[in-house]
This record gives sequence, structure tokens and C-alpha cells, in this order.
Amino acid sequence: MKKALLIFSAILLGSIFNYGHTYTYLIRYNLMLMLFFAFIGTSFDLKIFKTSHYKILAINILLPISLYLLIKPFHSLLAELAFVLTIVPTAAAVPVIAEMLKTDIGITTGSLLLTTPIIAILLPFLLSVLLGVGGDISTINLVLPILSVVLVPMLLSQSIRFTLPKLAGQLSKWSFISFPLFLLNIVIACGNASHFIQQNLAEVGGELYWIAGVTILLCLINFRIGRFVGRKENPLAYELALGRKNTMIGLWLALTYFSPLVALGPICYIICHNTYNSYQMWEAERR
Repeated sequence: MKKALLIFSAILLGSIFNYGHTYTYLIRYNLMLMLFFAFIGTSFDLKIFKTSHYKILAINILLPISLYLLIKPFHSLLAELAFVLTIVPTAAAVPVIAEMLKTDIGITTGSLLLTTPIIAILLPFLLSVLLGVGGDISTINLVLPILSVVLVPMLLSQSIRFTLPKLAGQLSKWSFISFPLFLLNIVIACGNASHFIQQNLAEVGGELYWIAGVTILLCLINFRIGRFVGRKENPLAYELALGRKNTMIGLWLALTYFSPLVALGPICYIICHNTYNSYQMWEAERR
């Protein structure tokens, strides 16, 4: 319960004292360090991808298409919002959260490595054919920054594991610093989210309630579907794989091809999935 309360406190702190937007550059480096410590105690094999990973990928592609086509005739803004919130791949932070929850890091890492490049390849086609949105998307420019955050600490940690096992053992004892760094990232991310909402509040008006409501609903749907997919194997790991989204891609997508109103969805999602993760932490500690 202690960790869950600390996560929830970090969300509140970041949301109230919204200075996080000036320190967002730290998130990337904090995350790489956290991933290094998560990977240093984990051994990966060539069979990292499982059948359920491909189910997660299929849902990650089919759900946004279905929601967009279903909602578009009634409300174009909410249709675009639903598309953005469900098309984005697994977040880079998922292996870190999996390590904190004592669940399978390999499953979450596999989902991250599978969904990120495939979604990036499909996005130009989906935006053009399904949404009628023009413009070029560089798959390489989209994928490389994300995969570098994951692959650099992964390769470094695995190299140390195989060549210097004693050092790896010593470094694994320092994994406790991942949680304070995770809390710092939450404060920064939620501060950035709160600042963005305040900056666009006048333009949004009453739409904010609809956007927030749909975001909360879709966040819960993503987590629940992931849990259902992994129910026979590892419900918690697959719940994280589908529910914890790369909101930075969502924010970029919304601001580049849609509007600041749609961009409020990924911003609200930051608060939603961190709140849900605090609940997961509470459940894990209670058990």
C-alpha cells in the first residue's frame, strides 16, 4: 500500500504544482536508467515473442479502426480521440512497472518491441485511407527514438550479465533507485499534463468533460482487454502491455494531424494509466 500511495501522491503533486513541462527532457534519461536496472536481473531468449503478443498487436490495430468507424457518424472529435488513444503502442516504461509488480518483464518487453515498429509502419496507411489525413510520417524517425530508449539499456545490461556476472550482481542491488526515478517521472509527466490542460482550457470549454470521460473509459477498456488476453498465461503482464500506452506518440499524433482538443486525450491518459498503475501496486502489495 505504501508504494501505491506514493504513486498517487506523485500524481497529485505533479497535477497541482505543474512545473513538469520545464523538465520533460529528464523523462527519457530517467527511463533508460530504470530500464537498465529492470533488465540487469532478467535473462532474455530468442523466444521472447509468444502467441498472446500477436493477439495484443491485432487488438492494438483492430480496436482503433473499429471504434473510429463506429463513433465517426455521431461525433467526429470523439472518434479521432478514440483512434489516437487506442492505436498507440506499448509504453517504454512498461518493463519497469512489470519489474515493480514482480511480473514477467519479458512479456512486456516483447509487446513493446513488437507493437512499436508495426504500428509506426501502419500509421501512414491508416491515417491516409481510414481518416483521410494527408502528410508524410517517417517510420524511422518515429521508431528510433523509442527503441533506442529500450535497446540501449537492454544491450548494455545483457552484455554486463554475460561478460561480468559479478558486476551484474552488484548492480542489481541498486535497483531500488528505480522507484524514486519512476515517481519523479510521474511528477514531471503529470505536471506537463496539467500545464497543457490549463493552457488550452479556454479553448476546450465543456468538451473537457467528454474528453476526460472517454479517456478514462478507454484506459479501463485497454487494461481489461489485455488482462483477458493473458488470462491463461499472465494476466497482469498483458494488462500492462495493452493498457500502458506510449502517450508521447499519441500527443504527437494528435497535435500533428488533428487538434489540441484531441491532444487532451493522451494528456489525460497520462494521469489515468498512472492512477491505474497505483491501483495495481496496491493490489499487488495487498496480496
